[in-house]
Amino acid sequence: MRRHEYAALVLQQLFHQVGPPTARSLEELNKLEDQLATGLLPGSFQFTIHLYDRPKITRPIQLHQHLHINEISYEDYFDLIHDQWWKLYLFFGIAAYRVSEKYRDELLDQHATNQIKVPLRINGGPDYVWYNQVSIPAAFDEYGRMAAHI
Repeated sequence: MRRHEYAALVLQQLFHQVGPPTARSLEELNKLEDQLATGLLPGSFQFTIHLYDRPKITRPIQLHQHLHINEISYEDYFDLIHDQWWKLYLFFGIAAYRVSEKYRDELLDQHATNQIKVPLRINGGPDYVWYNQVSIPAAFDEYGRMAAHI
């Protein structure tokens, strides 16, 4: 089983109740994506991860400058993470989501983000670069559950 298949199974168990973002939430997501893209620093890249249904990545920005690719799928992203770090990355994400669910109201009021350092393969070769991933909750389903983050 490839790592993205394992991750998809684990995430389906965690996110099986999460529905698609509401129409209003999608509007807010689009505005936030635009706002963040406008202020994106040269040393950064951005994309949105959708958690409902089947995990997917949309709207990649500035990937080529860093990872030397123009498009990326959720499956491809997991393949870029260093072999010794992808499970830690996955389980950190799960823990962060569980905390955000338990303290949803408090965190929404504070516009809280999650951060993790993750080593990503560059140029399709053996070299990795450490990136600081900042996850911003950005879209919610009709029950207020996070359906996507940037």
